[in-house]
Amino acid sequence: MRIYLAWFSSGLEELRTLSKRVVIIDALRCSATIVTAFEHGIKSVIPVESVDAGRCLKRKNPNVIFSAEIDGVKVPDADVGNSPTKIKEILKAKKCDAIIIRTSAGTKMIKKALELGFEVIIIGTFLNARAVARYVSRENDPLGILCAGYKGMYFTIEDFLAAGAIIEEMRSIIGSRLVLDDQALAAHLAFKASKDKLLDIVLRGKSAIRIIEIGEEYDIPESIKINTSSIVPVVVNGKIVGLRV
Repeated sequence: MRIYLAWFSSGLEELRTLSKRVVIIDALRCSATIVTAFEHGIKSVIPVESVDAGRCLKRKNPNVIFSAEIDGVKVPDADVGNSPTKIKEILKAKKCDAIIIRTSAGTKMIKKALELGFEVIIIGTFLNARAVARYVSRENDPLGILCAGYKGMYFTIEDFLAAGAIIEEMRSIIGSRLVLDDQALAAHLAFKASKDKLLDIVLRGKSAIRIIEIGEEYDIPESIKINTSSIVPVVVNGKIVGLRV
């Protein structure tokens, strides 16, 4: 199986020429929030590109949780920001079947992947690296890995390392049949070299620094735990559903 790694929406366009399948990574914090929501009983997640689109859906579906942030900060009229910790707290206190989510990078990449016509769109991160690897290894078709980056524009160490974590799990399943492009190879090698000091490294990146600035540093260790979930979020008819693998 060939693995290609790319960045941002322009990278999605490149990946679409190489693969019909893509794993989208926004490790801090969109991917972690989505995985955590499914682990705590959510049945579907509705990604939206804009806050206004989220508000409109919320008005039509008042019992749905509205998760939204701009530059990391919770939108005032949202129920919760982009926080795996807070979403867990809400879902422990209140049963809900669906979440509307808008983030600065991850949800934009999901919507772009839909627009480009990917047949399989998966949400991956550290938390579900092994589950994602199992799921994608069922087929031998080429696979794209898309790192969303900071604000969808800048390299982020945590997305790069999360890609490496997924590739590491795929390597253990597929072995030498896994063929990596140079970016995927670099991500894999970087993860292998840093997995024992992951938190220290991630804390030095711009995403973590921003999360600390807004007082939500508790989300960082929650978002980079490795293989704590067997959920694979997959986009079906514009909504994300959680498959237990």
